[in-house]
Amino acid sequence: MSKTLPFRVELKRKIVHLLSLFLPLIYSILEFNIHFIILMIIITSLTLFIDLCRIKIKSFRKHLYYFIGSMIRQYENKGFLSSTYLIISFCLITLLFDKHVVVLSMIIAALCDSVAAIIGQRYGRVTLIYKKTLEGSCSFFICSLVITSLYLFNCSYYLILLISLFATLIELFTPTEYDNLTLPILSAIIIHYGIMI
Repeated sequence: MSKTLPFRVELKRKIVHLLSLFLPLIYSILEFNIHFIILMIIITSLTLFIDLCRIKIKSFRKHLYYFIGSMIRQYENKGFLSSTYLIISFCLITLLFDKHVVVLSMIIAALCDSVAAIIGQRYGRVTLIYKKTLEGSCSFFICSLVITSLYLFNCSYYLILLISLFATLIELFTPTEYDNLTLPILSAIIIHYGIMI
C-alpha cells in the first residue's frame, strides 16, 4: 500500500498542511488562553464530524472527494484523514500545556513536517524506514533547529539541539499515517519538560 502520492499531489497536500500555521498565529495574538481553547474545541468537533460523515456516508464522501479525492492517500479511505489527526493533537496539547509550548509544537508539526515531506520526496535518495528518507529527516532537523532557536532564544543551545533531535526522531519513527498525531503531542512533552529542567 503506497503511503505517498505523486510529487505534485503531495505538494498540494503540504500546502494545505501549512494552512494549520494559522492556528499558532491566532494563539499568539489572542490575549486569553480560554478563547483559543474554545476555538480548538469547535474546530476539532467540526473536523471530526465531517470526517466521520466522510467515512460513514457514501453520498457525502462522493461529493467531498470531488474536491479533495486526488489528495487522499489510500490508507485514509477507511480511517481518519491525516489532517483530522493533526487537529485532534493540536486540541489535546492546547488543553494540556502552556501557550508557548503549544505554539512551538504546532509550528514544528506544521512547518518541519511539510519541509521534510517535500524535500524527502523530491530529493530523497537514501530510504530509512516507513519510506522516509535521510534527506527528508535532515531537512526536518535543520528546520526544527532554526525554529526552536528563534522561539527559545533564551534557552541553552543544548536544549534547542535536544528538542530538535527528538522531534526529528519522533517524525522518523512514527508510521506516516500517525505522525500528525504523535509529533505535536510528543514534541510538546519534550519542550515542556526540557524547559522545566
